[in-house]
Amino acid sequence: MPLQWLAFDYTNYRLCGNVGNRKKGGWFPLKDNSLYSTYDNQREESEDAYLLDPTDEDDVNLIAFDETGNAIPAPKASDWERFRAEQTIERLKLNEHADLAEARRKIWQKVCFEVEQYQKFKARCNKGGNPGARQKMKAHSQNIKKLTSFEAELSSVAKWCIFFREDAQLARLVA
Repeated sequence: MPLQWLAFDYTNYRLCGNVGNRKKGGWFPLKDNSLYSTYDNQREESEDAYLLDPTDEDDVNLIAFDETGNAIPAPKASDWERFRAEQTIERLKLNEHADLAEARRKIWQKVCFEVEQYQKFKARCNKGGNPGARQKMKAHSQNIKKLTSFEAELSSVAKWCIFFREDAQLARLVA
């Protein structure tokens, strides 16, 4: 069993709020047969951790969201990645807070509305000669970009809403 010397190392902390910190605690399981660090042989980069790291972009992309506001493993994840996502969702209880799930669901609905409006006015522009529709299409395009921007609250939910539509043009819009 690896030692817990990193428990008090500030570079090992992750901002996740009180609930997440209480749920995770000192639990830090590694994949079977993973290399692990000791005080004398520090090699954290070789550890294969169960829980996802919110500061690792690859890990962040392993959790998706559905239209009900639930966190789910990302589609097309490998078996190990799916397992890690499931463990993180379960351990941190990412689906057990009704208010958070409701906020995610509302973001999903807002994105759906903006996408429907964008597509409606885009269809009107396809016939040409409709500057009013083009203005409205641009406005909804900007709203979609705002909802999916890095700074937007629950932007991951908004991005997954776009991703699950499997529409290349929408994906380019938020890329």
